[in-house]
Amino acid sequence: MTIGPPPDPDTEQHARAHHAHTEKALDVQVEPGAEFWGWAGRTLGAPARTATGVSVWLRQ
Repeated sequence: MTIGPPPDPDTEQHARAHHAHTEKALDVQVEPGAEFWGWAGRTLGAPARTATGVSVWLRQ
């Protein structure tokens, strides 16, 4: 589910690239289809789980 409008395509691509990099660096997995765009598309957040199954929130 996406809430709020995604930003312009360049900003959206940049945010998604950062999320992918951070997922790998922190060894977390974002729940597919559960992302949320913040106010005016300025942030991208999503629920995720660590390798040990702990629920976390990943936000860029």
